[in-house]
Amino acid sequence: TATDKGAEIAKEYIEHQRKELSKTDVSDAFGSFLSDMGEYTKSEKYFKNLLQIHPNDEHTAILYSNIGRALGQKGDYTEALRRYTYAHDIEMNVSRPRLKHIAGSLLGIATIHNWTGKNDLALEFYNKALDTYKKVPKVDQQDIAYTINNIGIVYYDKGDYDQ
Repeated sequence: TATDKGAEIAKEYIEHQRKELSKTDVSDAFGSFLSDMGEYTKSEKYFKNLLQIHPNDEHTAILYSNIGRALGQKGDYTEALRRYTYAHDIEMNVSRPRLKHIAGSLLGIATIHNWTGKNDLALEFYNKALDTYKKVPKVDQQDIAYTINNIGIVYYDKGDYDQ
């Protein structure tokens, strides 16, 4: 029945969120939940407050990516792109770059380009993200699948159905 189907979907969603939460810093989870609920301004402010508390630690790049996400979802694409790019620059200049975070910032950059209709740039950055995810030890296959799906969406938007 429809009720059973709805309960199954809810169960799958809760399980997915539980897995995601286990991979996430608890302080990040709250800001992400705000974004997921459509509270983009609150999410942005929350992450900016965390940035003031932790301005120069290993978590800084993640905070900038999360701010970029909130800004992008609000439609402030220029500022979102700036934050994602800054997060990427931070990750590239640490003593031990974290490939998963580098890929995540590339994914954010690609998404902003996609949302602004810059398909060729979106493809370039989605492919860079995909290449980086493939280098991550014990990569989460969902990250790779999500990136490939986004590449497919850009090709679809371009009308390049053979790709």
